[in-house]
Amino acid sequence: MQRPIWLLSLDSDTFPAAPMTTGGLKAYYQELGKNPAQVDIQLVHFVNHPEKIPQWLEQWQKDELPRAREAIAAGLQPVMGFSVYTWNAAEFLDLMREVKALCPDILIVAGGPHVQKARDYLFSEAVDIIVLGEGEATFTDFLDAGSREAWHDVAGLAFVENGELVTTAERPRFRNLNELPSPLNVISLLDSEGEPYDCIAYETSRGCPYKCAFCEWGTGAIGTKMLSFSVERIRHDWNYIVDAGIKNMRDQTAHRPAQHLCDLLVEEARLALTGNRLAAASEQPAAALPPRAANPDAAGAGAVSSHQYGCQQVRAY
Repeated sequence: MQRPIWLLSLDSDTFPAAPMTTGGLKAYYQELGKNPAQVDIQLVHFVNHPEKIPQWLEQWQKDELPRAREAIAAGLQPVMGFSVYTWNAAEFLDLMREVKALCPDILIVAGGPHVQKARDYLFSEAVDIIVLGEGEATFTDFLDAGSREAWHDVAGLAFVENGELVTTAERPRFRNLNELPSPLNVISLLDSEGEPYDCIAYETSRGCPYKCAFCEWGTGAIGTKMLSFSVERIRHDWNYIVDAGIKNMRDQTAHRPAQHLCDLLVEEARLALTGNRLAAASEQPAAALPPRAANPDAAGAGAVSSHQYGCQQVRAY
């Protein structure tokens, strides 16, 4: 059987969007992990509906808990990962405790800006492992680690061993962001009603020279040096997003002089910028990179959608 992995995300009530963060983890493992055919990574996205978490947990207990226990019996430890931000920390910490009570042998992994002070969570919450800094390579190496003893060799982890906090070697930052597989390869751009999300959060760069206390970037988890994706990569992704019917994009790195980037894109591609809203300006296809596959899960196992921008492996609530 496949090792079951669940990756959970929950947006703020003011900005419901597609699950780009957990999508990035899945895309990286599917492309660069050692055993992608041997794991079943499911994305569970609550959009901005924390009130639906109890309903999901009830269904998970009925449908997925038996599978988790079967995997444990087969020597495959299931994993549930959480993308933790300030706006979802309370709900997710509660959910971690409930899941751990139902299945003590499941591994609870947390990452994201809110949990970078690992000691605050590993000793008082139902968290087994915290991912420090950028998560894509760390999470992949963690999944590929053969045993708990091998966690020591995975850079960018924090966990408790014999009552002591263990922090492994610091994970070097990605210098060439284009090496990161796009989350758009694996996520659905359709919500639970089968309609395109109204908006999407998109990274054009990573890092920030500032450490503002009120900002999620202020943790310094990603680093202070700014690094950017190529214009070709951004153009390719933005064309795909617009084709899917999403009209609003938020640049997650708002300190970047985004107007200059948009000017380049408007000059060469078919995107027109009006305020924060992007609309199709022509019907010329993007040619910078190969077109995305109609089936975003072609490289993995599981159910697939016939819709170009849908993927049944993403469960939106």
